Amino acid sequence: MQPATSISPNTEDDIDRKALRALRTRFLRLNAERLDALRARLSHDHRIFIDALPVLLHSNHAALPGFVDFDMPCGIDKYTPDRAAINAVRKIALSFTQERFVERRAQILGVYIAACASKVDAGALELSVCAARSSHAQLNLKLSRIVRFADSQGIRLSTVLLDPAEEQAQRSTLPTPWLSRDEFYRSAILLAGRYPIWWLVPPELDDQHDAYCARLKAQRFIGRDESLDLGPAQRIPRSECLIAGVDLLGAALDAPYAHLHMLMLLERYASDPTAITLARLYKSRIWRNEADIDAALLAYESIAAYLVRRNEPERLELARHCLLASTVDSPQLREACATWRWSEAQLRHARGDRELTITELERENSRVNAELQRAHAALTHLADESPGQVQQLQLRAHLGELGDRIAQLTEQPAGTITRVNPALLPKRIAGMVSVEPHNGGWRLHEGASTVFAAPRLAALMAWAHLHGLGIDNLRIGDADLRQSCTRVLELLVRHATNVTAEPAKLLIINAEESPLSTLKAHGDAIVSEWDDSLDFSGFHTSLVAGIDTLDVRGDGIAAHSYIGDDGLIEVLLGLLVEPAANLHLGCVGGERRHAIEERIGALATELSESFARDQHVGRFVFTLAEGFVIIERSGDGIRARRCADEAQLFEAVAIPVHDKTLRVDPRNARLNALLQLCKIGSGERDTVLVHEQRAIVRVFLLTRSGAIHVFDPPQRSAQEIAESLLAFFTHLARLPIQHRGGSVRVPNIQIARGADNAPVAVVASHGDLARYPGYATIVAPDVLRRGLVATLTEKFAVERASARRLASG
Repeated sequence: MQPATSISPNTEDDIDRKALRALRTRFLRLNAERLDALRARLSHDHRIFIDALPVLLHSNHAALPGFVDFDMPCGIDKYTPDRAAINAVRKIALSFTQERFVERRAQILGVYIAACASKVDAGALELSVCAARSSHAQLNLKLSRIVRFADSQGIRLSTVLLDPAEEQAQRSTLPTPWLSRDEFYRSAILLAGRYPIWWLVPPELDDQHDAYCARLKAQRFIGRDESLDLGPAQRIPRSECLIAGVDLLGAALDAPYAHLHMLMLLERYASDPTAITLARLYKSRIWRNEADIDAALLAYESIAAYLVRRNEPERLELARHCLLASTVDSPQLREACATWRWSEAQLRHARGDRELTITELERENSRVNAELQRAHAALTHLADESPGQVQQLQLRAHLGELGDRIAQLTEQPAGTITRVNPALLPKRIAGMVSVEPHNGGWRLHEGASTVFAAPRLAALMAWAHLHGLGIDNLRIGDADLRQSCTRVLELLVRHATNVTAEPAKLLIINAEESPLSTLKAHGDAIVSEWDDSLDFSGFHTSLVAGIDTLDVRGDGIAAHSYIGDDGLIEVLLGLLVEPAANLHLGCVGGERRHAIEERIGALATELSESFARDQHVGRFVFTLAEGFVIIERSGDGIRARRCADEAQLFEAVAIPVHDKTLRVDPRNARLNALLQLCKIGSGERDTVLVHEQRAIVRVFLLTRSGAIHVFDPPQRSAQEIAESLLAFFTHLARLPIQHRGGSVRVPNIQIARGADNAPVAVVASHGDLARYPGYATIVAPDVLRRGLVATLTEKFAVERASARRLASG
């Protein structure tokens, strides 16, 4: 095809009607080619929808999708459905019949469709309907129903209503009218109705658009109702670059390659307000009768020229990568790639056809994040230059939020393993990475370089997870180590994959191996009844060697390690000080890992319920190895106290916590006596428990103040001791003791044997007080003054002395 005759506006004789008709035909032919190319990309059902779409707006047939009522504005100017459109509509609504010889008023001036060239939104379409403002409210209702029908067909359809009168008068309601018009002119495909008169205005006369169009109509070069005027494609103001740039930056965080390219274009527009727009470049090429005009390549060429002028070759490489990664392949694109002299590996990488190695992913992550930072800085600078209107303040607030998200990808807080940009993660990482011991810790080793090193295996696996490494990517020689790595990765995949989820805390419990092996070798592990993971076997061994905590946040994972019994206590205290809403546990190593998980999880829950929900609990006791741990409230918060043995424990609980109660871990038999005492204690009167376990009888006293005292009675049966105590207190209650106007109240007396959770008997008889007449008479008058603790101490001391004298004969 030969170039069209040049058109000049200077005089009437300079306009060639024949050349003008040829130009209009050229635009319509290119429009038809672009529509065919769009249809070729779609599935069969989607092509039917595109072919039927004009009829859905042209007719108010009751069987058609989008029908509201017969008063709905309809009728597309200059449009008569052809056979292909009628057939397409009948595949959607079989009962549809075309209305013949009906004179209708055309209330819709033009219908345009635009397809996204990006691979990310390849199925997205935008429908633009041109009609008078007075009909927009009704048409919106019809379009919303058409959108729902399109969605049911798997088509993401968005709609825009335009009033040519408003557009021409520059009163557009769109937030970025000039950018929207620029994109419309170079991407919208005419489906039905009038064509844009902008096609016929010479590119160099876009600044005189109104005058030139008035002349074409006044001198009847075109019919008065043949086209529609949406206004000129003018240069883009910086304010619109800011508004559109903020939206694009937010989208670029989720799909960098699809939107960084357009951010670079906006940067070009903002840096040079006199820059020629893409729409004008697009029209210039059509006027020069150039073939194979690709809108995506047109944008790239403009960006490339800008980056070459700025001498930024690295960003030019990224722009090319974005073009290939986000644009549907075409012959024009392949020709352009041939001029870049890229290798096949680079092309496959950009097109997403090749899996990345971990080194390549790290490099790409750094490059894309740097561009995101650059775009955010440029937009922030642009916002600083704008007046402080309400809209600008909202944009600045949005920019601040985006800056925080970018900081999560780029900054590396101390102790935090930063996640790679999730949008860059391929479906699978290529290659193998070795897990090796290194300087007392661990490292991931690829080729001749160390990819990442950490003192703990959990931190190493957290880094691997955040960078897309699976267990298949790890070369691990030891079977037990591989099992541990698999377990940690499984927990991370389950609880640390969703970036937008609420923060979570993972407790990776490391099981103790060597004590179990030693006990099993000596045959002692199976002969003890102690199977508590924190108090295992007769050797009272804790099976928790240490705990790694992984705090999963939006910016990555903070890893901390805690060793031994002190580490476990520190983790439990941390959960009380800063409760975790999403707490997950997993144990690695050891034959009893499931029991360990259950034990630690139950203990953490019990502590949380005791201190976070019940403010009346002052102390919580649990067993740990050979000793005990008391978690208690204090003036400066919650603290832990370790007791090496029962003597230290009983010494600690003998001191009451004011107005607070004691709660005991129910999962260890060594705390059975304290557990039962807390269950039967009422808080209104002193409680005495006679407890027998492993043939050892003890007497526990829980006072009304909350103090617990332990006494060693003489060597008699639990029943005899309980009867003696009941008889003693019953006798005291009958004595006429006058002290503060009160009398002695008989305490609760109960007997418990073994590890049962409830007492096996309750003493109900008064007993035989005649067996101890002298002692009762001597000690009774002084009970209230000296207190019950001193009284019981003396009582049992006297009885033990009497038993020794009887035994000695």
